[in-house]
Amino acid sequence: MNRETINEFLRQSMPSAADMEITCTEVDANGAVVHWEYGPRWLRPGNYISGPLLMAMADTALYCAVFGHLGRIEPMAVTSELATHFLRPAVDSGVTATAALLEVTGRRAYGEVRMVLDTDGVLVAHATGTYILPK
Repeated sequence: MNRETINEFLRQSMPSAADMEITCTEVDANGAVVHWEYGPRWLRPGNYISGPLLMAMADTALYCAVFGHLGRIEPMAVTSELATHFLRPAVDSGVTATAALLEVTGRRAYGEVRMVLDTDGVLVAHATGTYILPK
C-alpha cells in the first residue's frame, strides 16, 4: 500500500477529503500521516483553522492507517467512534496529522491521531477513534 494509491482513492471516492485538500503523505502497516496545506478556505474568524477540518483530518488519517495495516484499500471500513480534543487554537499554519493504530483485532481497529502545526510542531488536537472492518 502506498500514498499515491490512497490519494487516488480519496480523490475518486471521497470528494470531501479532496475538497478539504487533505492528502496522505506517509503510510505503513502501523499508521499514516495526512497533511493539510494552510489556506483561507477552511478558516473561521480570527484565522483559526476550523474544528470540522481537524476532525476530518483525524478521521482520514485513521482511514489511511487502516489501509496501510490491511495492505489494501478497504472502502467499507467505517468509523464507529471518533473523539477529538482541541488542545490549543490552530492558527496561521498547515497541519500534519499522524495516526497510529494501537490495536487491531478481528473486525475492529483502534488508534490515535496527533495533530500538530507545521510552523512550530505544537500539538493542537488529539483524537482517538475506532474503525469497524467489513467481514
